[in-house]
Amino acid sequence: MSAGKTSSGLGKRQVLLSFNPGKAFVISVDVGLATTIVARVDLSVNVTDKCEIGTSESPERFACELVDCISDLCNKGNELPSYLVISAPGLVRGDLRTAINVPLLHWVDLPLAEVVENRLKLKGIETTVTINNDAKLGVLAEVALNQDIPDRFRNIVYVLVKEGVGIGLFINGSLYVGSNHIAGEFGHMSIDPDGPECSCGRRGCWLTLVGSRELENLIRDNRLNDYLEFFSMGLLNIVNGLDPDMVVISGALEEYWTASCPC
Repeated sequence: MSAGKTSSGLGKRQVLLSFNPGKAFVISVDVGLATTIVARVDLSVNVTDKCEIGTSESPERFACELVDCISDLCNKGNELPSYLVISAPGLVRGDLRTAINVPLLHWVDLPLAEVVENRLKLKGIETTVTINNDAKLGVLAEVALNQDIPDRFRNIVYVLVKEGVGIGLFINGSLYVGSNHIAGEFGHMSIDPDGPECSCGRRGCWLTLVGSRELENLIRDNRLNDYLEFFSMGLLNIVNGLDPDMVVISGALEEYWTASCPC
């Protein structure tokens, strides 16, 4: 689209161009344990509309309710999304189509992208669907959009505190996923051998001690320092092992950041 004209004093006046952010949009799906947030995002990365659904453990029911929500967002503008990205709190296969394991929802080897695509087609919506780990998508978003991260920083650790804790790794200037696309599973570090049992079968994994529910419980009991001790144990292991330029902490802990780190 034209943004006006300018002249250097010689020859034909130049036409200034800019893109129309509303010309296309993508659908972003953030899957949480209780609630899934579905957002319509324009080319300027602005959320122009959104809705929420309950997160069902039944893949078919979840896909059905998700597609109904997406259909509503599309119908408001009578347009089709260019792309649909699902952010999942668990392991995702490297083809970005299958949820290998989302323990809190008991999703195992679930071809979620295909399931959603097929249901979208029944609604007359044809678009590419991909799925990825929430922390991996989170670190990419931080690198792309966070103006507080200097361009020279090429090694960033992203810590996402939700029902558990996820880690996204930006190493040597690119997203690090490992050989099987499951790098960053530091939540299963054993911090307390006598701690709560984890979904992996072990006890005292980091994620069982520093999730949002554990944070809320300890805050209620005026034991924020106990939470921070567990959180710091795991984070120091990661920092000492990877030596990043920066650590970005997101999710439930943000709300209490001023109180926990008044500096």
